[in-house]
Order: sequence, then structure tokens, then C-alpha cells
Amino acid sequence: MKKICFGLLVLLTTATVQAASFTKIVNTGDSIPQHSDVFSSFGSFAIEASQIVFQGYADNNHQGLYLYKQGELQLIVDSSTTMPGSNNQFGIVRPPYIHADKVVFHGAESADINAYAGIYLSENGRLSKIVDSNTAIPSGEGDFSLFGNLPVMDDNMIAFRGFGSVAFTGLYLYEDNTLTTVIDSNDTLPGFSELLFNSGAGIALDNGKLGFFGFSLNGDAGLYSYTHELGVTKLLDKSSHVPAQGVSFDKFDANISLHNGSYSFGAYSPTSNSCAEVSGSCRKTFDLFMFKGGQLTTIADSDTLVPDYSEVFRFFGTPIVNEHRVLFVGGRFPPYSSDSLVGVYLYQQGKIHKVVDTRDILQAGKTATMFGLSSNALDGSQLAFSATFDDGSQAVYLADLDIEYTADFSTLDNKLRLPAVDADELGAFQVEMTLIDAEQLIFALTSAEPIHSTTFSGSYSTTGGELVIPLVNVDGQSFNASLSLHSSVPLQFKVNTVSINF
Repeated sequence: MKKICFGLLVLLTTATVQAASFTKIVNTGDSIPQHSDVFSSFGSFAIEASQIVFQGYADNNHQGLYLYKQGELQLIVDSSTTMPGSNNQFGIVRPPYIHADKVVFHGAESADINAYAGIYLSENGRLSKIVDSNTAIPSGEGDFSLFGNLPVMDDNMIAFRGFGSVAFTGLYLYEDNTLTTVIDSNDTLPGFSELLFNSGAGIALDNGKLGFFGFSLNGDAGLYSYTHELGVTKLLDKSSHVPAQGVSFDKFDANISLHNGSYSFGAYSPTSNSCAEVSGSCRKTFDLFMFKGGQLTTIADSDTLVPDYSEVFRFFGTPIVNEHRVLFVGGRFPPYSSDSLVGVYLYQQGKIHKVVDTRDILQAGKTATMFGLSSNALDGSQLAFSATFDDGSQAVYLADLDIEYTADFSTLDNKLRLPAVDADELGAFQVEMTLIDAEQLIFALTSAEPIHSTTFSGSYSTTGGELVIPLVNVDGQSFNASLSLHSSVPLQFKVNTVSINF
């Protein structure tokens, strides 16, 4: 029998967000790329792999989309750019969405409802048209007249809202140079056979799955998904019960976020305690929720305490989900409290952690008064947010989160056991930059002696609330080694020691 002593880097069952590091990407007053003016304000933004694309404005009505990449700002499109397929120039550029180094956005000649408009794609410095006001609607209802503000994109698919004549709207997919209808005003909402579809404002797309809220003309609503295989299916509606409150939803926020089968959204519901009467009407609260695998979970509500603060939340922004974590803006505003507090918060493993709030100093001599997030502002351990300061200036920031995990462990029958670990929280494992899927786990052993090193591998399962890792015998002499478990979910590991007998 041989004995190997490991210095083990252990995944934790409790998560704590340590102090995030903030990088200022751009500030009002900074020079605009390829333009003589300076930024006066910022709109929506999106992040992917440390790249941030954002809306920027100048005082002379100049606006555009700009990319932050490797410490530099680049122009994507602005008011001087000619719209593909037209002789018009962009007068309006709407919120961007970035995926796989591609940026998709809605642009228009002007803010006029009858202005020429379209959905456009920027890739490797080349701008192309996806659809525009001259494109026929697939159902035969004439040409598109308007588009939703935020198209979304997956690997080979672009989804967007489009409008035709008055009261006609639909969701559409552009895939392999083909435009198809997901659902439109000619269709009925699943589960409500008598109701026509009327699209909400926000849509989300991830791994070939489209998520959206459908709203009927008479006020009913529900959360729906679409895949090529299943078509449109209903996930929940206003009759669904709010977790632990005994009441049903009153109204859904139109915006939605989707990642790896997890949906996050905001919704209004009557307060508990028999729906307290306020000024002769039933007071309703706006709370945040996550839906996955048929399970509805409350992220935060009016009874949730603000982290590092003695009061409860009194308002929330739209939540954003990524890698089983949910990001949102929330806090307290007068008249709810004499002290106004706004912050960016992260929901992880049932707990809420502060990322930044108005008590933190981001710029010397300034106090932040509001923060902003956008639909894909969270990418793994990185997030983008905007801050508005008490002098009226604004800035966009990149934040790197440091999430620390700790856990007890035991060994039995040559198996390493980490109790109460949720496999969904671990993501895809990696060792020495080798990415593998969630079905396999690679072990990397490095000898304390430079001349002696080896590796071995095994699989894991999550039965009985434990992460169980079969250990494989290693040939050769006993030696001191370190075992590293790495995850695509960014973790900071604590070091413990365990002896394993073979």
C-alpha cells in the first residue's frame, strides 16, 4: 500500500464575493474615436471575453456604437456611417449585443416612427444588413415597418422583434441566410387558445433556445420558450404561484435573461399577508425570479435585506443570468428611506452579495448616484456596468469578480467526497487550460521533485448530495503532490491537506 499526501485545493459549498476590481473603460469628456467631439453620455452596453461594446453620445446629437478591446476604443458605427442597403446614414443606433466577436444591433435613419430602419451585423470591421424596412415579413403581411430595440444572437442565429401594419408583431429568426417566423399576431399563445400573440419588449437567445414573454391583447401573459425541435412552449403564466407567498403573478416585466436553461426576470405580485391595502388598493411589489427545469425561485423581494446594510430592498432593475448567477441593480430610494442607496448585486447559491454601491468611491471627489446594467452585461466572472455621478458625469466600468468557495471533504474507498456541492454551480472543468465537459474531470499532479510528475483522470457524479470523485492508482514511488480542481466558474480556492491510501 502506498500513501500519497495531497495539498488539496478544495471547491467550496459556500460562496463569498470578495472585493471586485474595477477598470474604467470610458468617461464622459473622453475623445470619441474618429470624431472631433467628446462623449457626453452613454447608453446600453454588452460584454464578452473582456470586450465591451457600448452606446456613446455627444452634445451635437452625434451617436454611435464603440468597442473597448485590449485597452483601446474602436468605432463600430456612428451617425456618419451609411446604412447597408441604403443611401441613408444612421441617425439612431440602438443597444448592441455581442457574441463570438460579432455585434448585432438595430439602427434607424431617425427616431421618426416611419423612418427607414433595420437589423445590422458588424463582424471583423465589416457592416452588413440582416433585414430592413424593405424586407418582406415571412408570413406575407407586407414589409417590416419597425423593429424591436434589442436583437439577440447565438452562434448561427439572430432573433429579433419585428412589426408590420398597426397591431401586427412577431418574433423572427435569421439563420443560414433564411428568415423564419417563430410566432406572430396570427398565432395563439400556447395554453390560451382564444388569445392572440402580442410580443413583449425583451427576448433572449442561448444555445438554440429562444426565451420571451408573450402578452395577449386582453392582458394575459406568460413566459415561453422556442426551439426548432419543440416549437413554442409555455413555461409559466400569471396563474403561476409566487414562491412561498400563496399568491399569483399580477404582471410580468417585459425583459428577460436566459443562460444554460436558466431564465431570470422581474414580475409584480400582490404582497403577502392577504394583500395589504394601501390607499384603497392592493399594494403590489416588483420582485426578481429565476426559472429552471420547472422550478421557480425567488432571487430577491421586498423582504430581502440589502447586503452590508440594515434595511430591505425597495426597488430592483431587470436581472441578468449567466453561469447560474444573477446580476441586478437594486437598493433604496426616497421616500422609502432617508438614505438613498443604490448598488449592483450578485445572486449566487441562494445568497446575495454586493459588487458595488453608492458608498464606494469609484472616482476621487465624486459620489456615484446610480448604476446601470444591460441585457448581456455579465460574462463569467466579468461584468460591465455604468455609473452616474453627483456632478452629472458618467463612466462605464469593467469589473472582475473574485468568488471564494470553501468546503469540508472526506475520503472513503479511494473516493474523494465533497458534500453538498451543486454540480450546476461548477460548470465545465478545466486543468492547465484544457477544457472538458461536465461529464469528465481531469486531475493534474505535479511532483514536489522537478524530475517526477504524472497525471491521471477520473469522472465524477453527484449522488446523495456529494461530489464523488473516483481516485486512480498512480504507478511508481510515493511522492508529495498537489491536486488542483479548476472550474470555468471562476473560483478562489482554499488549501487543505488530506492523506489518501491506495
